[in-house]
Amino acid sequence: MCDVRLFRSAKLDYETAAMIWKHPYHDEMILNNAAYHLQQAVEKILKGALECVGVTVPNTHGFSCGETEIGCCYGRNPNFFEVNGLQNELRKELEDGAVKEMLLNCLPEKKRECSDFELNCYYIMFKKKIKSYN
Repeated sequence: MCDVRLFRSAKLDYETAAMIWKHPYHDEMILNNAAYHLQQAVEKILKGALECVGVTVPNTHGFSCGETEIGCCYGRNPNFFEVNGLQNELRKELEDGAVKEMLLNCLPEKKRECSDFELNCYYIMFKKKIKSYN
């Protein structure tokens, strides 16, 4: 089941890490906390994305995909959320009313009343389907 709450929680973890990074205390333990929140953000994004495409992920700390353990080191792109359009403001593509309407038609009625952040997440999930309509 696709649950946008994982994406929202991931964004909060990312924002916490960014806040710690902007105000370092020159203490390795504090910086380790920033790294922990980044790891949590990535893990939640991966779990959310897998669940959105029908893969059931156990609700545990970390999980394995083949030989790769999720929950260790990840890419070093500090703008992960922005690059992927996971922001609080509605992404550019959804400013087009027709595209937004196509996206809303992909969602069950009870999910259509949602925030711009949630719409941005859903857009990523249904982008291929929406583009196939054009």
